[in-house]
Parts: sequence; C-alpha cells; structure tokens
Amino acid sequence: MIHVDYADFLSIVRPKETIYVDDGKVSLQILEVRDDEVLCMAKEDGILFGRRSIRISGGSDLESMSSLTRADENDLIKLALGHNFDFVCASLNHRSKDIRYIRDVLGPKGQSISVFVKIDNIDSLHNFKDLI
Repeated sequence: MIHVDYADFLSIVRPKETIYVDDGKVSLQILEVRDDEVLCMAKEDGILFGRRSIRISGGSDLESMSSLTRADENDLIKLALGHNFDFVCASLNHRSKDIRYIRDVLGPKGQSISVFVKIDNIDSLHNFKDLI
C-alpha cells in the first residue's frame, strides 16, 4: 500500500493511466479506481521511498494539485521571511501558477525574494517559458 497525501487524488485518476513515482523510477498501471483506493500493477520492480514525486500520464487533471505542502508554506514564511532570504528554490513545479502561489505565500514582505525554479519533470519542461 502506498499513501498519497493529496485529498483529491482519487477524483483525478482513471483506469489505464500510468502513475510515475520518483521521476519515473517506478511506474504503476492503474487497473481500478475504488471509493477509497486505487488498484495498480507495478510495471517493473523498484524500491519506493517516502515523499517522492508523482506524475500521472493520460491527461488527469493535475491543475488542481499543489506543488507546496503546508510544511513548505510554513518554511517559506518562517525561514525565508524570518531570516531575510535573498532567494528560494522551487522544485516539482510544473505550472506558472505554482510560482505565483509561492509569491502569494511570501506576500508583500517577500517581494524582494527571488524564486529560482528547478526544471525537473516533463511538465515543467513543456511549460519552461511560463516558469521563468
């Protein structure tokens, strides 16, 4: 069993899609979406570790998935603003709205903080121009 910490996950995945875990090191074919779980078959052997990225093929609505956790938001506020950071680095962002959200979390006090974006997945590569 693999826990995904995203409340709407069950509503955005569909059978026959593939879930890529940890930058595609492990891929899972979705067989069935149930009321409280997704039944998958691993396409290859691999070891899963906690807090890894996931990507879904097949057109699922990833627009609703946030790239920031509550802990990330708290770190931005407590660390970046509290210690007058010059910049923050953002990874696992695949849309320009992810960067705008970071800006919103930083608020007016963080307007001078630069946000560097790591292009680390296919979605962020496709949206490269929007992210810079």
